Amino acid sequence: MTWGDADGPQRDRIRIHDIFPESDLPEIAEFVAAAHPHLELVAMENRPEDYAETLAGWADGLKANRDRAVQIVGADRYKFYLESCKGGAVLYRRRRFYLCRLTFKRRGR
Repeated sequence: MTWGDADGPQRDRIRIHDIFPESDLPEIAEFVAAAHPHLELVAMENRPEDYAETLAGWADGLKANRDRAVQIVGADRYKFYLESCKGGAVLYRRRRFYLCRLTFKRRGR
């Protein structure tokens, strides 16, 4: 998961720290730069729609099991998780987040 097509003001409005406390999403280039001394990037695939589908499925599962979920975590947490899944799916569909699969090989091999 990396930042996608979201500029500074958009990023400020996305409450990523509510979901991933003490985390900062990287840029794709940061992965490549960090690996560069030892690894060569040989393939990259970006499929944010895959995670959008996953999050939408989780939201559907939460809705289908609302009573049990509320019993376990309470109404406020249920609402938070449901909104996070639904909102996250929208952000992936709008390509504000990317879901990248990177393949590297060791340099010199």
